[in-house]
Amino acid sequence: MKNPVAALQQAFGSAPEAITIRGLLETTRAWLDGRAPIESLVGGVAVMLPKLEQAASATRQDLRQQGHLEEGLRVPIERSLAAYEELHAVLLELEQSLSEDHREQVEAAWEDLAEAAQELSEANADMEEWLADPAPRCLNCGEAEADPCPGCGLELLRPDRQSAFGGPFETTVLPGEFAEVATRLQQVLSGQATLSTLWPPLTRLQSLLCNFLAAAQAAAREQDSSALGEFVVAIEDALDGIELMDRCARSRATADLRSGWAEVFAAGQEVAHGRRALLEEFAGPEEAAAYAPNQAIDSVILSRDK
Repeated sequence: MKNPVAALQQAFGSAPEAITIRGLLETTRAWLDGRAPIESLVGGVAVMLPKLEQAASATRQDLRQQGHLEEGLRVPIERSLAAYEELHAVLLELEQSLSEDHREQVEAAWEDLAEAAQELSEANADMEEWLADPAPRCLNCGEAEADPCPGCGLELLRPDRQSAFGGPFETTVLPGEFAEVATRLQQVLSGQATLSTLWPPLTRLQSLLCNFLAAAQAAAREQDSSALGEFVVAIEDALDGIELMDRCARSRATADLRSGWAEVFAAGQEVAHGRRALLEEFAGPEEAAAYAPNQAIDSVILSRDK
C-alpha cells in the first residue's frame, strides 16, 4: 500500500529550520517579531513549495490508481490532499506578501499556515490510528472484510507504521540469490502482490543458504580458517532472518517481514564479503579481485534502520 502521507513526513521536523512546515511557522513568527532575516523565510518558502506540489500530485495519482479504498483509509488520504493544496496556496500568498513587504498579510498567512498544518497533522494522526488497528487488512485498498480481499485478491496483512510510512533505508549490492526475494517483498509490502507469492523465492534462498552452510561447515572441520568461520555465522544469521519472515504466514504482521528482511539484508552483505574473503584466502588476490556479486541492488526495499 502506498501511503501518500509519507510524501511529507520529513517536512514536519522538530528543528526550527525553515525547510520544514514547523520551521516555516517558527521562522515566519520570528520575522514578524523582528528576530529573523527575511532571506531565511523567503528561502524556506522557495524550498517547500515544490515539495508540497509533489506531495499533492503523488496523492492525487494514488487516489486515482487505487479506485476503491476502505473509508478509514480514504478519508485521511483525502484530508491530507486538501491540506497539501491549502498549504501550497498559503505559501504562494506568503511569498507574494513578503515580496511586497505587507506585514499584515504575512500575519494572516501565518495564521492560515498554522491552520492548514494542523489539518495535515490530524490527517496523519487518523492514519496512525488506522495503522494501530490490529485487524489484518488488504495492503492495496485497506478492506478487512474477507481474506483474501475479494476486490484485490490479496491476502490480508497487519500493517505496521514503518512499512506503511517508510523510513531510513540502506542501499547495497547483494548476491544475486537475494534479488528475487527483495523484489517480491517490495511487491507484497506495496500491495502489488499477495503474501503467498513471497514463499517460493524465499524457500529457494533458504535452500541455497542451507547448502552453502553445509559445505562451509564441512570445510571448517578440515581447515582452520577465520574466513570460513565468519562465513558460517553470516549464513546462519541470514537463515535466522528467513525464519522470522516465515512467521508472517501465521502472524500476518508486516513487522515480521520487515524485521526478518533487515536481518537477511545485513547477513547478505556479510555473505558477499565472506565469499570474497574465502577467495582471497584459498584462491589468491587476483581471483578475489575478479569476483563480483551479481549486480542486484536492493535500493527500494526497507532494510535495517540507520
